[in-house]
Amino acid sequence: MKCYLMLFSFITFIIISCSPPHRDGNNTVVRSENTEDIVDSINQYYLRCGLDSAVIEYYRSYDADCFIYNYSKGALSIKSIHTSFNKIITDKNVVNRFIRYVDVFFIAKTQKIHLVRLRSLDWIISDYPWLDYNLFVGDKQIHEKISMGEEGYDIEFNPLFLDFFNLLNEMVNSKRSFN
Repeated sequence: MKCYLMLFSFITFIIISCSPPHRDGNNTVVRSENTEDIVDSINQYYLRCGLDSAVIEYYRSYDADCFIYNYSKGALSIKSIHTSFNKIITDKNVVNRFIRYVDVFFIAKTQKIHLVRLRSLDWIISDYPWLDYNLFVGDKQIHEKISMGEEGYDIEFNPLFLDFFNLLNEMVNSKRSFN
């Protein structure tokens, strides 16, 4: 039910945003909202999930580095534990995507992370990447650790979760600064 309400709110927002502009008596276009107001309303939509702050540790096994994603008060920063990598994400679209994924998978939990988890006939021993997150929503703390694989199991991940995982990688790998 919550999902339908969110979908209805989003569709209503899009319809209102895409309506033709008003014109005054001189046939001049009059805008009721500017782009900053629209971005602010999107930010408010995502802040309704109640996320005060988030710290996500992402261990990438292939380069043996751990990245800390720190979200607080609308700002998202990333730093490496083992190198001098430091990045501040100021692109509101990227920050909003990050918040949306955190809400969908860790706060509201409207989507499952694992779709299928079956015993495997083959045991593959590996050092799998993992996410360790601490979220603060009001006076509640949410903590969990997620491995991107497990010995003795075939795991099928939700494609939306894989998009989130790819976003985390993109923010670290990209030469662009998301500013």
